[in-house]
Amino acid sequence: MDGGFWFRQEGISFKGSPASRTVSLGTDLINRGFLTQFPGSSLAAFLLLASKGAEVDAKELSLQELNCLIPGSLNEVITGLEYLQEREIIIFENLNDNQNKLDLRNLNKDDNIYISLNPSGLMPSQKDDDNACAARDDSELVKKLLEFFPGQPDSQALKQARAEISRWCDDFPPALIEELLNRVHKWLEHPQNPHERAHYYLRAIISDWYEKEIFSFEKLQEYDRLYRETRELARIYGFKNYHQLNPIQLETLQSWLKGGQGLSVQLACWAVKKAVKQKRDGRPSLDYIERNYIKPLKDAGIQNTEEAEAFFNERSKKYHRDKANGKNTADKTINIDEETEEDNFTCDLSWDNLEWEEPE
Repeated sequence: MDGGFWFRQEGISFKGSPASRTVSLGTDLINRGFLTQFPGSSLAAFLLLASKGAEVDAKELSLQELNCLIPGSLNEVITGLEYLQEREIIIFENLNDNQNKLDLRNLNKDDNIYISLNPSGLMPSQKDDDNACAARDDSELVKKLLEFFPGQPDSQALKQARAEISRWCDDFPPALIEELLNRVHKWLEHPQNPHERAHYYLRAIISDWYEKEIFSFEKLQEYDRLYRETRELARIYGFKNYHQLNPIQLETLQSWLKGGQGLSVQLACWAVKKAVKQKRDGRPSLDYIERNYIKPLKDAGIQNTEEAEAFFNERSKKYHRDKANGKNTADKTINIDEETEEDNFTCDLSWDNLEWEEPE
């Protein structure tokens, strides 16, 4: 940023030239939690649009341009824009008549989109903010959460806790705050979890939600489902503990269960058991299972284990018919009933360190 840094007594400016547009953030606004409104890539997107004057005129950009100017992957950039759209901090101008919101994930990355900033979607005025805080402080949810924090009613510690809880109520809908209470009550049912440490558990949950950008009850339900099903799938595969999964292994297993073509956990577990049974050494790699079982099931749109059994039986019969007729049987993905050596497949990843439960 050579030549792009100007220091003045009243502030610091980062810009290409003295005449270029700047964006100023007051310390009082920051102290009131302004930055906490922007998880992930959303802050970078907001500052980019503010620097372009998008609150005056809608700006024409593509996802590709935004991805070049904003840190993070394209998926992270889209997630940040979706968050800003959900909070009505940004508005997309080129919507169809039947659209309330723009589905960014169905766009090509070179498609142009028109974005404007909506100042009314930002933090309220100081007066409104004080009234909102007072209303929140009187709410049942805030009172219930404060019960888990130590300190006397007028202590500084409890005042800070009240301000912290108020930010949670700003960022998360009531349904999520209710779920937060449910989870801490369930945690306290265990004798080894003392009440005086409940506020640590609350903060750990909230921190996890911020990190995973879970800002709706529906998204939390989807995350919980994926966690439970991935843990079950990992157990069936042979991991002794879910936490043994490294990031690549976790991503691989989750990819079998999520998305438009995601398999049910029952069908994915069936595929793993089938693969283990068919391999001589009993230890097929995740890559082997994905190539020979998961991908064929997804491509064929198989919905249940009965359909899967019929599908693979038919593929096996076809393989043996073609083999008997002297046809090329190089496609090993249809040779399910025969025991095959994994050397027929190449894999860029090494799974040699996987821990495996020996069959009883």
